Amino acid sequence: MDGLWLPARPLVTVEQARRHDVALLKVTGKNADGSGLAHLELDDDGSANPGDQVLLIGFPGGQKKCEIRTVLRVNGYGISYKGIAIGGFSGGPMISMKSGKVVGFVDARGISEFSRNTPTDESYGIDVAAIRELLKVNQH
Repeated sequence: MDGLWLPARPLVTVEQARRHDVALLKVTGKNADGSGLAHLELDDDGSANPGDQVLLIGFPGGQKKCEIRTVLRVNGYGISYKGIAIGGFSGGPMISMKSGKVVGFVDARGISEFSRNTPTDESYGIDVAAIRELLKVNQH
């Protein structure tokens, strides 16, 4: 980045962030040139569907990396996708290749409802609807 520091406040508690493996912050301010901050939109039209492709963005090994995965299952809280989650993607966005919006967040630890009796080449994310519920609980 350009070294710009901006004020931010957490939108979920530390306990919730640990439990759900996601940190949500509200950042205020502007870029150094006075322009607005770039951001990703949460998908309001529902979740990903089996067969959809999602883009994962993260920093495994400290290097910026993007990978495309295919959604296998959705259960209203979680999204499973084909492939192994590499450390550094955890907490990062899952972006729909159709809408360009965030449909979930990578959970490299696995979601217990999905992780029982599933193939070892399957990884998990938290559905954006579950994130919205977290945000509702924490509104001030």
